[in-house]
Amino acid sequence: MGPNFVLDKGYQATTAITQFRAVTLTANDQVKQADGAAQFALGIGQETVSAADATSGRITDVRILGISRAINGTAGALARMTRCTVDTSGRVVAAATTNPVLGVTLSAASAQGDQVDFLLTPGVVQP
Repeated sequence: MGPNFVLDKGYQATTAITQFRAVTLTANDQVKQADGAAQFALGIGQETVSAADATSGRITDVRILGISRAINGTAGALARMTRCTVDTSGRVVAAATTNPVLGVTLSAASAQGDQVDFLLTPGVVQP
């Protein structure tokens, strides 16, 4: 399937970011890779940012709405059409009740670290 964007926005990165991992906003309206389980994430980083690039104020592309690739953080398979939140490494994992939902998987993953097609639906809470 592949990515389809509706809304991407450039943000200054404050930390290293791995491509296709979730990012969160900092107090200064910059982004960092999500680093807490079930954090409210802004979107998915579309490129890798090194620590040196982040220190120099690099602007990075963040997909906020649309379809992106994402990295499976589940230890094992992740089914298609699963509502997902983020893990401590910015990967997507199945959301539990009351977790903020970043989006829904459009393809399945068979192992941790696999890429999935991912429909971003930020701001939703798992019913």
